[in-house]
Amino acid sequence: MSSKNDFYGGSRFLTPLADVVGIPIDQINFLVCQVVALCFAFPFRTHLSAEKVGTTTRHVIEAVVGVLLTFFCFGYQIWHLLAQSVVSYAFLAYGGKRFSHALVFGFTMMYLSGCHIYRQIYDYGGYTLDITGPLMIQTQKLTSLAFALHDGRYKDESTLTRDQKEHAVRKLPNILEYFSYMFYFHGIMVGPLTFYNDYIAFIDGTNFSKPGSSQNGSSRRHPADSLNKIVLRKLVIASACCAGMMILPGLFFPPEKLN
Repeated sequence: MSSKNDFYGGSRFLTPLADVVGIPIDQINFLVCQVVALCFAFPFRTHLSAEKVGTTTRHVIEAVVGVLLTFFCFGYQIWHLLAQSVVSYAFLAYGGKRFSHALVFGFTMMYLSGCHIYRQIYDYGGYTLDITGPLMIQTQKLTSLAFALHDGRYKDESTLTRDQKEHAVRKLPNILEYFSYMFYFHGIMVGPLTFYNDYIAFIDGTNFSKPGSSQNGSSRRHPADSLNKIVLRKLVIASACCAGMMILPGLFFPPEKLN
């Protein structure tokens, strides 16, 4: 990561903006990356859909944009994500029937724990953003994928629960699919976790199909126009909740009166 005197490894390009608004550079970078990811999601759905550019192009764009945003926000610390994902892929490919999922689970949890312990030593009591945030999300992705692959490749389907059948992965993803899933720009910073099958359905466009949703039992495509309204409504609700959580407690429970 870095020394205690310079713990943050992200870009300093927006330092003048951070000085003007009075927000630390690490939080400015994080906010900018989240806004960029949100804004880019609209043309990604409309102009870069699976029907127009194909799944390979969508995988490449997801991975490239995700890596660029992560590097901008966390700098050289991105190598922790690369190291964890590369070693885990080797375990998935060569770990075998009995040990692949267990190896991934053990390795990712130890790696994540090591990074948290390192932070406690070199930035104890600090609140500087570092790679442990994306690393926690990636640990969830890797462990969920490892167990889904174990269920899909090595277990008898009759022994699986309904949830396991839904998320079971039948074959090891290729390198492009794998790193696209690890670094997709929608959730690389702070999540939330998306299961691998759900992500692939989003990439190839089948997430818009709802089997049996029409009266004759065939699939029906969701109206794309309504998605913008859904996103905007959720943004308004989330913003209102955030503002309420930041403002209202200070109005009704001022810190000087809590003692």
